[in-house]
Amino acid sequence: MFSLNRRNNTNNINCPTPLRISYPRNIIGLFAVLSECKELVNVNLSHNMLNGTIPDSIDNLVRLQNLNLRGNDITAVTPNISRCQMMTEFDISNNKLKEIPVDIFHGWKDLQKLKMAGNKLIFLPPEISNLESLKYLDVSKNNIASIPGQAFRNLKRLSFLNLSTNALVSLPDEIGSCSDLSYLNMSDNGITHVPGSVFLNLKKLEYLFLFKNKIVGVPPEIGAATNLRIVSLANNKISSLPNGMGLLSNLEEIYVGGNTALRTLPGTVHGWKKIRAIYCQGCTKMKSLPYEIELCSTLRDLDLNSGKKKQTCQYPKDLKEILPKLRIRGGKPKKGKKGKSLMPKTPTPLGAPLVSPPPN
Repeated sequence: MFSLNRRNNTNNINCPTPLRISYPRNIIGLFAVLSECKELVNVNLSHNMLNGTIPDSIDNLVRLQNLNLRGNDITAVTPNISRCQMMTEFDISNNKLKEIPVDIFHGWKDLQKLKMAGNKLIFLPPEISNLESLKYLDVSKNNIASIPGQAFRNLKRLSFLNLSTNALVSLPDEIGSCSDLSYLNMSDNGITHVPGSVFLNLKKLEYLFLFKNKIVGVPPEIGAATNLRIVSLANNKISSLPNGMGLLSNLEEIYVGGNTALRTLPGTVHGWKKIRAIYCQGCTKMKSLPYEIELCSTLRDLDLNSGKKKQTCQYPKDLKEILPKLRIRGGKPKKGKKGKSLMPKTPTPLGAPLVSPPPN
């Protein structure tokens, strides 16, 4: 089924709102009909078993702003679609596209949402940087192996970026120029290195998902993204976390489980003033926690389960007394002399605040 909506000031074509047609499999004939409805603004053709190529006739829909083609078997899109220059949202997720015509990146100056997840794309063209109004980009679940850095240079308004479940091995430095970014997901790739420069300008970043990669180290510059609330670094090859992470004063949840080489948390955990949950399950080499964790007064959930019968990670013996609302899973209390606090007199310093590089 699909539905059509039109503007109040229609032309002479009698196109009722909504118009519903069952199973329109002839994609060429379908768009031949739609192209006569030149006042259409919103078109929803999702989950209609459409296959083949979106034909040239779509360029007659000059007022089209929202086109939803999600969940079909579309294999290609005509470059003529770029003539629908009022487009603000385009969803072609879960189809069979191998490439997207670069013409749309020149014609869609007002595009705000671009959804292309679940296709067979192998690259993103650098011309995507022409979409200066873009706020939402989802190209997850494709076969993208690399992204030219210049693709992000002009995306100053981009707030949501999902590149998860692709074949990426690196994270372009230029993502750091997307200063409005609040959500970044690059999980389930093959990324080994995260450049610290990426974080220096991401002052609005709240959600960072880098789980299920091959990352071996976290740059201290991550502490510059001080608005981060949720960070997932789970299932990587990380052996240590930098003290710079202590500058994440808005952090609420952190996931580092599955990093079998990780030995402990940074001594600057006391900088996490809003932390609610720390998940370290499956960190088989983690033998102890820093005593500064006793200063995390908002902490409510701590998972230290090693996944083995014998728990090896030790936490301060009086942690449950200091944080009575804390739930601890796994681990074991560290033994100490009775009546003597193991908390150091001076917590690990958070370090000097990281600053953005000077403007070019």
